[in-house]
Amino acid sequence: MRAKRVRRLIKKRKIRNKLGGDAIRPRVSVYRSNKHSLVQVVNDVDSKVIFGCRDLSEKTDEKSNKWFKLGEKVGDRLVKNKIKTIIFDRGGYKYLGRVKDIAEGIRSKKIKF
Repeated sequence: MRAKRVRRLIKKRKIRNKLGGDAIRPRVSVYRSNKHSLVQVVNDVDSKVIFGCRDLSEKTDEKSNKWFKLGEKVGDRLVKNKIKTIIFDRGGYKYLGRVKDIAEGIRSKKIKF
């Protein structure tokens, strides 16, 4: 289990060296634990988190619907802050399951990646 986590962290570091967000096009970072997910919108130039959202407030029966709603919530906040394009940082996780549902929720609000 430890080796799996180390591989993900190495992958995350490689991805982060290539990506960087600014005020016009911030980076959307995804973290997931076994039960919950956290999404942060980050301005890397100023080293500030613009805002973050967690899935704890969502009460739905379907798991995939829960992550999609989290993505929609992030998309709504991006539209409210007048941000039209983002850089999606999957945090070293594979682009499937929860990460994909969050990304699709953000895309549903007409945000460009």
